[in-house]
Amino acid sequence: MIKKASSPLLGLSVMFCGYTGTAEVATSEDRQNINWETLALDTSSNHREVPCRQIAAERPVCQQDEEQARIEVSLDDLRQQVRSQAEANPHLTADAELAQRIEAMEGDFDLSQLEAPLLKRAQRAVKTLLLGGQARVFNKERQRYETSIIAADYEYSLGPLTAGGGKIFLFKGSEAVFLEAQEWAS
Repeated sequence: MIKKASSPLLGLSVMFCGYTGTAEVATSEDRQNINWETLALDTSSNHREVPCRQIAAERPVCQQDEEQARIEVSLDDLRQQVRSQAEANPHLTADAELAQRIEAMEGDFDLSQLEAPLLKRAQRAVKTLLLGGQARVFNKERQRYETSIIAADYEYSLGPLTAGGGKIFLFKGSEAVFLEAQEWAS
């Protein structure tokens, strides 16, 4: 079920599958960068709980550091996911280049070491692993690894020809969005 809420300020509306929210934006530039922390989410609605897994200490990990969370995936899982992306999208040179870079890596590393086009594709792979329950998530506020998280689809409309959508990720029992992954925009 998709619920819709709007803000009278600039006519912004935000729709969520199972969540309802409004965004407070001050200027037209802010329309492009929605601050997800300002959304009031109704977490009692339908949502998808995603399990988090533990990664063996001896396996190298890749981490994506966010303000409220650190997402970790095994380097082996990341390699496999990036190879799948590259095979599914042979026209995207960034996927092929990322696959080569990831194959050559040894030991732990942080995604922030990658440059822009490769970083976006690597973040997509991490999001896919996160949705598949193949990641562990460290909650920086609670100083612990979570056993599960909440994932929800969202869509927003800024007018008749401007919209977007993707996934948001929250900690269980919290309304704070720790990761937003935009999947489409028009």
